[in-house]
Amino acid sequence: VLRRPDSPRKGALPSAHEILSAREFEILRMISNKMDTQEIASALHISVKTVSAHMTNMSKKLHLKNNKELIHYAAKSNLF
Repeated sequence: VLRRPDSPRKGALPSAHEILSAREFEILRMISNKMDTQEIASALHISVKTVSAHMTNMSKKLHLKNNKELIHYAAKSNLF
């Protein structure tokens, strides 16, 4: 079971990945574990197109320009 980090202290701004839906956060963790879209789709029993749509939505929510920046964000984030 994947768990999201604890909520921030009262008055603190949430970290970027805390604004994502549970599914988006799950996919972000999979990206951080170096899984590609096909592997993520297979693991979650969804289409590659759906994974790509989630990645696009995450990029928008995190104010990233594209999926390449999203992958970089996932790699440098502590999502274990």
